[in-house]
Amino acid sequence: MTVIVADRQKSLDALSVIERENALLSDQVHQMTQQIATTNAAVTAAAEREAQLKSDIQKLIADGTAAAAAVKVLHDQELTKLRAEIAADPAPDQKCSCFQFLTLC
Repeated sequence: MTVIVADRQKSLDALSVIERENALLSDQVHQMTQQIATTNAAVTAAAEREAQLKSDIQKLIADGTAAAAAVKVLHDQELTKLRAEIAADPAPDQKCSCFQFLTLC
């Protein structure tokens, strides 16, 4: 009977150790689950930020392209105006020199 009691005590001791290890493992699993949730939240936030940055870059590119096109239109208009002024200007041989202008006045 002593052997049975001793074996039962060993079993109870072993069961107690297993329960403590199980509790420790459960705590570790819980901590890891929280870390995974935190990491997943950070990854999601980073992905959202990346998407926002890409959208901002695309908008800036579109705005820059539109601004460049507007500047080109302004330059083309100015060039057309200058060409019209040059075309309306008398030929070089018909222009008065500064000396001629002063003597005529």
